[in-house]
Amino acid sequence: MTHHLPKQNSIRLNEYNYSKPGYYYVTICTHQKQHIFGTVKNDEMVLNDWGKIVQNEWDKTIQLRHNLDLDQF
Repeated sequence: MTHHLPKQNSIRLNEYNYSKPGYYYVTICTHQKQHIFGTVKNDEMVLNDWGKIVQNEWDKTIQLRHNLDLDQF
């Protein structure tokens, strides 16, 4: 069974050189905005197993892509 995703238009700027250093933001959207990565307790994020997977992947990013510097998560 093949799933077809709707065609999405690029949000990249034609005149911008994306090979230059700069900040990029990563957003993870969940189905119906469900809170599936953990809970906030006392103004701090407490990750559940799903959240820990995301954290681990974020941490591995720098090992896989040596031309990056990671900032806030």
